[in-house]
Amino acid sequence: MTETESAERIGLSIGPGTVGVVAVLVGMGSSFLYPLVVAGLLPGIEQIASTAPRSSHPFVVYLSVIPGPILLTWGAFAYVDDEYTPLTPRRALAALVPVLVSVCLGVSLFAARWTGATPTDIEGQARAPLTLVEALQVELTAVQFVALAAVSAMVVGSVAATRDRWTALATGAVPLGLVVAGLAWGPQHLTPSTVPLVAATMAIPFGIGYVATRSGSRYQTV
Repeated sequence: MTETESAERIGLSIGPGTVGVVAVLVGMGSSFLYPLVVAGLLPGIEQIASTAPRSSHPFVVYLSVIPGPILLTWGAFAYVDDEYTPLTPRRALAALVPVLVSVCLGVSLFAARWTGATPTDIEGQARAPLTLVEALQVELTAVQFVALAAVSAMVVGSVAATRDRWTALATGAVPLGLVVAGLAWGPQHLTPSTVPLVAATMAIPFGIGYVATRSGSRYQTV
Protein backbone atom coordinates (compact mmCIF):
# COMPACT_ATOMS: atom_id res chain seq x y z
CA MET A 1 0.00 0.00 0.00
CA THR A 2 2.81 2.39 0.92
CA GLU A 3 4.67 1.67 -2.32
CA THR A 4 1.51 2.27 -4.36
CA GLU A 5 0.83 5.62 -2.69
CA SER A 6 4.46 6.68 -3.19
CA ALA A 7 4.33 5.77 -6.87
CA GLU A 8 1.08 7.73 -7.27
CA ARG A 9 2.63 10.82 -5.63
CA ILE A 10 5.66 10.63 -7.95
CA GLY A 11 3.39 10.23 -10.98
CA LEU A 12 1.36 13.26 -9.97
CA SER A 13 4.41 15.43 -9.29
CA ILE A 14 6.04 14.76 -12.67
CA GLY A 15 3.43 16.31 -14.91
CA PRO A 16 3.36 18.81 -17.77
CA GLY A 17 4.03 21.69 -15.41
CA THR A 18 7.19 20.07 -14.06
CA VAL A 19 8.39 19.15 -17.53
CA GLY A 20 7.64 22.70 -18.63
CA VAL A 21 9.89 24.16 -15.94
CA VAL A 22 12.73 21.90 -17.05
CA ALA A 23 12.13 22.90 -20.67
CA VAL A 24 12.25 26.59 -19.73
CA LEU A 25 15.58 26.19 -17.94
CA VAL A 26 17.10 24.17 -20.78
CA GLY A 27 15.68 26.59 -23.35
CA MET A 28 17.15 29.62 -21.58
CA GLY A 29 20.57 27.99 -21.40
CA SER A 30 20.44 26.96 -25.04
CA SER A 31 19.30 30.39 -26.22
CA PHE A 32 22.37 32.03 -24.69
CA LEU A 33 24.81 29.40 -25.97
CA TYR A 34 25.51 31.27 -29.20
CA PRO A 35 26.23 34.68 -27.58
CA LEU A 36 28.41 33.07 -24.91
CA VAL A 37 30.47 31.23 -27.53
CA VAL A 38 30.95 34.46 -29.50
CA ALA A 39 32.02 36.24 -26.32
CA GLY A 40 34.60 33.53 -25.69
CA LEU A 41 33.02 32.42 -22.41
CA LEU A 42 32.25 28.97 -23.81
CA PRO A 43 34.36 26.91 -26.23
CA GLY A 44 33.18 26.95 -29.83
CA ILE A 45 34.18 25.40 -33.13
CA GLU A 46 36.79 27.79 -34.47
CA GLN A 47 40.44 28.06 -35.36
CA ILE A 48 42.75 28.19 -32.38
CA ALA A 49 44.81 31.37 -32.12
CA SER A 50 43.20 32.75 -35.26
CA THR A 51 44.02 36.39 -35.95
CA ALA A 52 41.34 36.80 -38.61
CA PRO A 53 37.60 36.96 -37.94
CA ARG A 54 35.55 33.91 -38.88
CA SER A 55 31.80 33.58 -38.70
CA SER A 56 30.42 31.31 -36.01
CA HIS A 57 30.05 27.66 -36.89
CA PRO A 58 26.52 26.85 -38.12
CA PHE A 59 26.23 24.01 -35.60
CA VAL A 60 26.64 26.45 -32.71
CA VAL A 61 24.08 28.86 -34.13
CA TYR A 62 21.49 26.19 -34.95
CA LEU A 63 21.92 24.39 -31.62
CA SER A 64 21.33 27.64 -29.76
CA VAL A 65 18.85 29.64 -31.82
CA ILE A 66 16.42 26.88 -32.86
CA PRO A 67 15.77 24.52 -29.91
CA GLY A 68 16.35 27.14 -27.21
CA PRO A 69 13.45 29.50 -28.02
CA ILE A 70 11.15 26.59 -28.91
CA LEU A 71 11.75 24.86 -25.57
CA LEU A 72 11.50 28.15 -23.69
CA THR A 73 8.17 29.06 -25.27
CA TRP A 74 6.60 25.61 -25.06
CA GLY A 75 7.82 25.10 -21.51
CA ALA A 76 6.46 28.42 -20.27
CA PHE A 77 2.96 27.73 -21.55
CA ALA A 78 3.08 24.07 -20.53
CA TYR A 79 3.78 25.25 -16.99
CA VAL A 80 0.98 27.83 -17.11
CA ASP A 81 -1.63 25.43 -18.51
CA ASP A 82 -0.20 22.25 -16.96
CA GLU A 83 -0.61 20.27 -20.16
CA TYR A 84 1.52 19.07 -23.05
CA THR A 85 -0.34 20.86 -25.87
CA PRO A 86 -0.41 24.48 -24.73
CA LEU A 87 0.48 26.33 -27.93
CA THR A 88 -1.72 28.48 -30.15
CA PRO A 89 -0.65 30.55 -33.17
CA ARG A 90 -0.36 33.68 -31.04
CA ARG A 91 1.55 31.89 -28.30
CA ALA A 92 3.92 30.34 -30.83
CA LEU A 93 4.81 33.84 -32.01
CA ALA A 94 6.40 34.44 -28.61
CA ALA A 95 9.26 32.13 -29.65
CA LEU A 96 10.46 34.79 -32.08
CA VAL A 97 11.43 37.08 -29.20
CA PRO A 98 14.22 34.89 -27.71
CA VAL A 99 15.33 34.08 -31.29
CA LEU A 100 15.90 37.75 -32.04
CA VAL A 101 17.57 38.29 -28.66
CA SER A 102 19.98 35.40 -29.23
CA VAL A 103 20.84 36.41 -32.80
CA CYS A 104 21.19 40.11 -32.01
CA LEU A 105 23.40 39.42 -28.99
CA GLY A 106 25.61 37.02 -30.91
CA VAL A 107 26.08 39.30 -33.90
CA SER A 108 26.55 42.39 -31.70
CA LEU A 109 29.20 40.72 -29.53
CA PHE A 110 31.04 39.57 -32.65
CA ALA A 111 30.96 43.09 -34.10
CA ALA A 112 32.15 44.61 -30.82
CA ARG A 113 35.01 42.10 -30.67
CA TRP A 114 36.30 42.67 -34.20
CA THR A 115 35.41 46.27 -35.04
CA GLY A 116 38.65 48.23 -35.11
CA ALA A 117 40.74 45.07 -34.79
CA THR A 118 43.69 44.56 -37.13
CA PRO A 119 43.52 41.06 -38.63
CA THR A 120 46.42 39.39 -40.38
CA ASP A 121 46.51 37.33 -43.55
CA ILE A 122 47.98 33.85 -44.07
CA GLU A 123 51.50 35.28 -44.34
CA GLY A 124 51.11 37.22 -41.11
CA GLN A 125 50.83 40.59 -42.80
CA ALA A 126 48.55 43.08 -41.05
CA ARG A 127 45.50 44.22 -42.93
CA ALA A 128 43.38 47.32 -42.51
CA PRO A 129 41.26 47.38 -39.34
CA LEU A 130 37.73 46.11 -39.78
CA THR A 131 34.84 48.53 -39.89
CA LEU A 132 31.51 47.84 -38.20
CA VAL A 133 29.89 47.00 -41.54
CA GLU A 134 32.68 44.57 -42.45
CA ALA A 135 32.43 42.82 -39.07
CA LEU A 136 28.67 42.46 -39.46
CA GLN A 137 29.08 41.05 -42.96
CA VAL A 138 31.41 38.37 -41.64
CA GLU A 139 29.12 37.13 -38.88
CA LEU A 140 25.63 37.73 -40.27
CA THR A 141 25.26 35.00 -42.89
CA ALA A 142 22.50 32.77 -44.23
CA VAL A 143 22.79 30.68 -41.05
CA GLN A 144 21.03 33.24 -38.86
CA PHE A 145 18.27 33.71 -41.44
CA VAL A 146 17.66 29.96 -41.70
CA ALA A 147 17.58 29.62 -37.90
CA LEU A 148 14.97 32.37 -37.65
CA ALA A 149 12.99 30.74 -40.46
CA ALA A 150 13.07 27.40 -38.63
CA VAL A 151 11.49 28.87 -35.50
CA SER A 152 8.91 30.72 -37.59
CA ALA A 153 8.06 27.33 -39.12
CA MET A 154 6.80 26.33 -35.67
CA VAL A 155 4.28 29.17 -35.95
CA VAL A 156 3.22 27.80 -39.34
CA GLY A 157 2.69 24.37 -37.75
CA SER A 158 0.56 25.93 -35.06
CA VAL A 159 -1.52 27.72 -37.67
CA ALA A 160 -1.89 24.50 -39.68
CA ALA A 161 -3.28 22.75 -36.61
CA THR A 162 -6.01 25.32 -36.02
CA ARG A 163 -6.74 27.08 -39.29
CA ASP A 164 -7.56 26.11 -42.86
CA ARG A 165 -5.00 24.92 -45.40
CA TRP A 166 -4.83 28.17 -47.34
CA THR A 167 -4.12 30.21 -44.22
CA ALA A 168 -1.30 27.82 -43.32
CA LEU A 169 0.13 28.06 -46.84
CA ALA A 170 0.02 31.85 -46.70
CA THR A 171 1.79 31.84 -43.34
CA GLY A 172 4.41 29.50 -44.78
CA ALA A 173 5.57 32.35 -47.00
CA VAL A 174 7.32 33.87 -43.96
CA PRO A 175 9.92 31.12 -43.31
CA LEU A 176 10.32 30.61 -47.06
CA GLY A 177 11.01 34.31 -47.52
CA LEU A 178 13.56 34.27 -44.70
CA VAL A 179 15.40 31.33 -46.27
CA VAL A 180 15.48 33.04 -49.66
CA ALA A 181 16.68 36.29 -48.06
CA GLY A 182 19.41 34.43 -46.18
CA LEU A 183 20.65 32.60 -49.25
CA ALA A 184 20.63 35.87 -51.18
CA TRP A 185 22.56 37.57 -48.37
CA GLY A 186 25.17 34.81 -48.44
CA PRO A 187 27.88 33.85 -48.51
CA GLN A 188 26.16 30.43 -48.51
CA HIS A 189 24.48 29.43 -51.75
CA LEU A 190 21.69 26.93 -52.37
CA THR A 191 23.09 23.64 -53.64
CA PRO A 192 21.54 20.17 -54.04
CA SER A 193 23.28 19.05 -50.85
CA THR A 194 21.87 21.90 -48.75
CA VAL A 195 18.24 21.47 -49.85
CA PRO A 196 17.56 18.37 -47.64
CA LEU A 197 19.27 20.03 -44.68
CA VAL A 198 17.20 23.20 -44.99
CA ALA A 199 14.02 21.14 -45.48
CA ALA A 200 14.71 19.09 -42.34
CA THR A 201 15.52 22.24 -40.39
CA MET A 202 12.08 23.60 -41.33
CA ALA A 203 10.14 20.34 -40.94
CA ILE A 204 11.08 19.53 -37.35
CA PRO A 205 9.91 22.85 -35.79
CA PHE A 206 6.81 22.72 -38.02
CA GLY A 207 5.97 19.30 -36.58
CA ILE A 208 6.56 20.52 -33.03
CA GLY A 209 4.24 23.47 -33.57
CA TYR A 210 1.56 21.25 -35.08
CA VAL A 211 1.66 18.61 -32.34
CA ALA A 212 1.92 21.10 -29.47
CA THR A 213 -1.09 23.17 -30.56
CA ARG A 214 -4.57 22.66 -29.32
CA SER A 215 -7.12 22.01 -32.05
CA GLY A 216 -10.19 23.33 -30.29
CA SER A 217 -11.70 26.47 -31.81
CA ARG A 218 -11.87 28.23 -28.46
CA TYR A 219 -8.05 28.26 -28.34
CA GLN A 220 -7.42 29.65 -31.81
CA THR A 221 -7.29 33.30 -30.75
CA VAL A 222 -5.73 32.88 -27.31
